[in-house]
Amino acid sequence: MYMKNTIFLTEALKIMHSKNSDGTPVHFDVEIREFSRQNKTGGKYKIYNDAKLLSQNKSSKKGIIKRYNYTNEKDKRKQNHWENRTRNLELANGEIKRINILFIIKFNGKNVIY
Repeated sequence: MYMKNTIFLTEALKIMHSKNSDGTPVHFDVEIREFSRQNKTGGKYKIYNDAKLLSQNKSSKKGIIKRYNYTNEKDKRKQNHWENRTRNLELANGEIKRINILFIIKFNGKNVIY
């Protein structure tokens, strides 16, 4: 049964990937749980308000410029966000966080169902 205060993950991802009329990413609120595969720990509840999907800029004459600031060679590898079910978010304070989409609990105040 589809309730008023719920949203499917596919709908949340569509909103997350959408753009405003001026071409900028939409802002949203997301609540997630964190998990560390190395330590097999997790459970920290995080709330990110006014976040937006970190995307590539196409404003350069030479083509696409990534907004990521690479600090070492390991970070230059391809992210494979679709395969790994991850997305990079830019928070309101400019910080970049990588989240796993399967750990999203709420999106814009609605419970996420799969």
